[in-house]
Amino acid sequence: MQINKKQIVYNRTARTQKPVYIVIHDTGNTGNGANANAHFNYFNGGNRNSSADFFVDDTQVLQVNDYAKYYTWHCGDGKGKYGITNSNSVGIEICINSDGNYNIAFQNAAELTKHLMNELNIPLERVVRHYDASRKNCPASMNKNSWALWNTFKKRLTKNEEDLTMAQYDELKKEIGSIRSDVDKLKSKMIYAWVDDNMPDWAKPTVTKLMRKGYLKGDDEGKLNLDDNMLRILVINDRAGIYGE
Repeated sequence: MQINKKQIVYNRTARTQKPVYIVIHDTGNTGNGANANAHFNYFNGGNRNSSADFFVDDTQVLQVNDYAKYYTWHCGDGKGKYGITNSNSVGIEICINSDGNYNIAFQNAAELTKHLMNELNIPLERVVRHYDASRKNCPASMNKNSWALWNTFKKRLTKNEEDLTMAQYDELKKEIGSIRSDVDKLKSKMIYAWVDDNMPDWAKPTVTKLMRKGYLKGDDEGKLNLDDNMLRILVINDRAGIYGE
């Protein structure tokens, strides 16, 4: 994915351990223009006693810290009480500026999170809210209806068909094609004894007509014993008018 980079020089500490959590925040700033670039400018403008690794808006994903070398100060208010710390995590801030498109920013943040999960081998259960690290109401933009939007965010992170590589997609098509071929082979061997749910709907009117006219009577038990090819021939003849009305 496209990740733009600008490096802050304040409020970061040399990293001594690999990140094992991804912490999701929102900026809490709904002001016009409070986008990713604006937040970079703010946090790079002096000591703010806080920072983050990424700012995400509706136009870009902006990385502002080299998280392989440094950790930022984004969830230290929890003081490690819940096992999630600045030093063992990466922090993502979602911009909520009123002149931006939050839905797109939300999706961009989900895509970034999936990217980091793959890169850092972080499982879904270790993608957490700032709330989980300190009980701060953050990301507040997701807290309504018992954090319903947060649950939606987590669902976006699960693997789906859109995650398939072209090679995986081609392999899946082959498997589906093989299954269809096997089904077709089995269908050609099926024997239809009765006009019931097993018989194809397209054949039932013709078979019913032929039975009514006495052209089809079945064996001693009344079984018709028609295979798929015979059904097709009977229907073709019927549509050609050979059997009358």
